[in-house]
Amino acid sequence: MIRALAGDASPFAVIAATVVFTGVYLSGLVVERRARRAQSLRAAQDSHTGQVWIIALTSRGA
Repeated sequence: MIRALAGDASPFAVIAATVVFTGVYLSGLVVERRARRAQSLRAAQDSHTGQVWIIALTSRGA
């Protein structure tokens, strides 16, 4: 975020992207915590939720 703001990126776009990234990251933590709390970690592992989460975190926007 700091590097983008130092460049020619729009501050609004950088802040919006940071908020979206933080939301995706925190939602993944919440899903994992609920799976552990329900002791259905096996069911969570069988789904593709973790894969989608990591792809969303590592993919670049256009």
